[in-house]
Amino acid sequence: MLIGDILGDTARSHPHKAAVWFKGALKTYEEINRAADCIAAFLIELGVRPGERVAVLLENSFDYITAHFGVLKAGAVDVSLNTELKADGLREL
Repeated sequence: MLIGDILGDTARSHPHKAAVWFKGALKTYEEINRAADCIAAFLIELGVRPGERVAVLLENSFDYITAHFGVLKAGAVDVSLNTELKADGLREL
């Protein structure tokens, strides 16, 4: 079983349960899973294949969490980049 599958199973069994709190706001498992599914579908539509790397450059947020799970649900590998990197540092990657 993959991590994305676990999120989906949890969203089905506990859809309205709090999954993530951030800056005083909350997202349920259903909300996180639905958003991650959309990102996964978008990545697959773009041609991302299982095992390919996808760079994620987002600060800690709900968006980061959904992007992370979306990449995993697409079968790809999440390569989270440091948001403190400047353009020159990114070029070196």
